Amino acid sequence: MFTESGEYTVTVELESAINETSSREASVTVNDTENQHIIVGLGADDAPTPIEVLVIDEFSDLADRFNDTA
Repeated sequence: MFTESGEYTVTVELESAINETSSREASVTVNDTENQHIIVGLGADDAPTPIEVLVIDEFSDLADRFNDTA
């Protein structure tokens, strides 16, 4: 749970690689700690990288991000 707005560094390390990628570090900004969530997507279709780190307001934002229907 995030209690303060700001920039956060997210580090993901996997035991098994996804498309030859087993780690990712990304900086993300959370502006609204009440409504925003940091999400890690693994191997999502149409994602720019095998491990994606996103800040969303609602889970339906994931469908918008990856051009899919929720």
